[in-house]
Amino acid sequence: MTNEERVLALIRSSANGLTDREIRERTGISPHQQVNRICNRLAKKGLTSRERGPDNVLVNRSAVEDDAVLSLPARDRTKERHDGTVGLLEIELGSALLVVPCSGGKRLGGVEGVDGVSILDFLPEELADELRDVRKRNARACQVDESLRMAAVERYCGTLYQSAGRSVEQLCRSVAGLAIISGGYGVVLGREQIGWYEQRFEQAMWPDDLVGRCLSAYARAIGARTAVGLFGATTSYARAFQRVGWPREIEQAWLVSPVGGRGALRKVPRALGEALVAIGSSGALAADWMSRDDVPVRITRIGVGATRTADAGARQPREEQSSASRGTSSTDQALRVRDGVREIRIALDEDDARRLEAAARLAGEVAGDFYEGRLDLATRGETATTGWSSMPEVEAAQELRRGGVSERSIRHFLTFVSAMDRARDAIRLWRAGSALFQRHPDVFDPAIVSSMTSADVAGFLSAAGVSQRHGPDSHAWWTISRSLTEGTGAVCRLVTRGDGDAVELLADLRSVDSAGRPRFPMLKGPKVGPMWVRIMANPGAARIQRIAKIPVAVDTHVRRVTRNLGVARGGLEGATGKRC
Repeated sequence: MTNEERVLALIRSSANGLTDREIRERTGISPHQQVNRICNRLAKKGLTSRERGPDNVLVNRSAVEDDAVLSLPARDRTKERHDGTVGLLEIELGSALLVVPCSGGKRLGGVEGVDGVSILDFLPEELADELRDVRKRNARACQVDESLRMAAVERYCGTLYQSAGRSVEQLCRSVAGLAIISGGYGVVLGREQIGWYEQRFEQAMWPDDLVGRCLSAYARAIGARTAVGLFGATTSYARAFQRVGWPREIEQAWLVSPVGGRGALRKVPRALGEALVAIGSSGALAADWMSRDDVPVRITRIGVGATRTADAGARQPREEQSSASRGTSSTDQALRVRDGVREIRIALDEDDARRLEAAARLAGEVAGDFYEGRLDLATRGETATTGWSSMPEVEAAQELRRGGVSERSIRHFLTFVSAMDRARDAIRLWRAGSALFQRHPDVFDPAIVSSMTSADVAGFLSAAGVSQRHGPDSHAWWTISRSLTEGTGAVCRLVTRGDGDAVELLADLRSVDSAGRPRFPMLKGPKVGPMWVRIMANPGAARIQRIAKIPVAVDTHVRRVTRNLGVARGGLEGATGKRC
């Protein structure tokens, strides 16, 4: 029974009518605005009347004498629509597994030496050992501190958990199981005792669909017949949930995702918390449900059989999978990768040798002036700066480190701002990017940005002066976020783990999605791409092999100067493909 049907039945059972407050108290539906909207809808349908009583308070009374039902019966609302969504979710809480995301906000403290039930207790021995080993391997990168522990539903205190309140703990007792996809632990139970950590969920850190396999095994162990995930539709959490190969015992799997708009950074997790409360109070959620911020939800039925098939395909060895999807051999792929940074050997004559020697002397003089602070920047209204530490991207990264920002977050920052660095005043851009990070760090979190719209992103970037062509720039920012949350490829591994191979990075920067669209727009260019790889090494502190293979991207002005100085002759091609 939906909330709307519950309210109508309650009104019909009352001879004197009920106020909105009385309905909220008797049904437990919250917040109060939700009850108000339901009562208004029933009155508009002619099923109830809303008139002011003696205290000038609106009273809801039945407007029909028989047992007429709502105009949209529940059996019709459960039919799958053309887009895969349904109008009504109905579950039996006692046989349901609910899965929710962790949160960035975490309470400090806990109890020393406390222990208790863990998802490890429900997994087959081999799978439990695998999860335990990967947790240990990730512990350092995730900054896990288990000196003090507390239950996961108490540790997490982000917007979702604040919105749901004590209902989360009640759900731990009323449903078959409540599991949380966790950045630091992979997957934990609601009452599992965990320490403090700093890590958002990244699929790449839990290889071979480890989280999905644990959820599947846990569902089988507790005898769940229904699985419901509540996540932002485009987040890595939702993708992990949709990839789960559920056991045969699971009859239905559902994804409940808010449809966010402006302000999604707060409204989406708040809507998730309120939807969790609604499901826990009645075991039902209608597609016309709205959060107190007027955020609707999409209820998508996941094909269990289709999910299992997709999961099996996802576990193919990477080489076999990529070769099968492209119809090419691994040897051909390797040749293409090498072709991206092909070494060009040039036989130098005497004149070329002299020019090369002159170029080396000039480069040495410029480098000396740079490192010793002798550059004349008076026409730009700036004083000379000294050395590499004065570069704007280096200053920005060091400022974030002094503020305690994690290395992974710094690599996110460097990646996004680098994509904006074309035909720009670099100093102004990096300072604007640093100021934006200080005010709105979530705008540099791929998992959060991918749940927003390009319009939301454009609002942040344009207000901070980070974007220049607001539409294309914000779309590129959003697309890069989506690609990073996929957790696959050399670029994702570099940003997540801090290590990679230069040749593979350049190739991955030029990769496209299934529709043929660039995965890293504005970051894949012949000048920006090599620049980004070097920035990730310094100041990004990433460990990059074969970085000597990265070509030097020659700026237009540099080509013009070297030609006018006679260092290079006309006809030589620059790194951008243009001729000097």
